[in-house]
Amino acid sequence: MANKICNAVSAGIGMTQATLRVNLYLESKGSDRVSYSAVRNYVERSYVLHLHKRATKKSGSTDEDSKWARARLNQCIQLLIGGAHQGCSIRVRIFDERQS
Repeated sequence: MANKICNAVSAGIGMTQATLRVNLYLESKGSDRVSYSAVRNYVERSYVLHLHKRATKKSGSTDEDSKWARARLNQCIQLLIGGAHQGCSIRVRIFDERQS
């Protein structure tokens, strides 16, 4: 069973899916199922597996001229303009520093 957990987690499969795979294996052998917390605790205490969460960075958070930032601005403008057509009383003045 430890081998099944190590293979699943090392392949990048989440704990829930690893637990499911282990339980399917155990059921096929006629054994009792294990809980999610049993699999999680094994992974946390294992000397074989060294897992860490990958840090994330928001796209466009540092570059105002990135494709993501421009797309997000256009989406917000569309939502604000769309709200004005639906009786919303918000007025928006769009100012682009590059044009001034």
